Amino acid sequence: MGKILEILKDNEASLKEYSVFAKFETSEDKKRVFNLIEDMKVTLKEAGGVGLAAPQIGVNERILLIEVDNNPRYSKMPNYKLQVFVNPIIEKVSRKQGYFVEGCLSVPNEWIELKRPKWVRVSWKDQTGRPFKKKLTGVAARIFFHEYDHLEGVLISDFMEDVEYS
Repeated sequence: MGKILEILKDNEASLKEYSVFAKFETSEDKKRVFNLIEDMKVTLKEAGGVGLAAPQIGVNERILLIEVDNNPRYSKMPNYKLQVFVNPIIEKVSRKQGYFVEGCLSVPNEWIELKRPKWVRVSWKDQTGRPFKKKLTGVAARIFFHEYDHLEGVLISDFMEDVEYS
């Protein structure tokens, strides 16, 4: 079983960095990635979120996971079984877009309505290194895009307008 890790807040400079691909070459690499993902699962559950990217826990690698499982914070969202994405690659996105209100575990108590594509076709590996390809739609696509932004060094606070006080 994994351990709960600290989720970095938006003032951490490392959250603004582009993440590198996770290595799967050796058995040590595979074990490290597997254990990291186990920690991420426990951390996500404890935080009550629906997605988590490795940079949010201080690991600058292209790993994210999403899950909506009877989450009381998101009771109106349909359930989505836990999905682990290692080294995800966006292959195609919908031209149609929609608005959705997003929050972030790294930007607590802030919400923003963002316009994003309605679906995305993605290829990735799971935590054992097995390759997958899938079209994500609806809530799964929304959460995926949000978490993928973390891999690119982008936070929802980057989309918020600066407020000037006089």
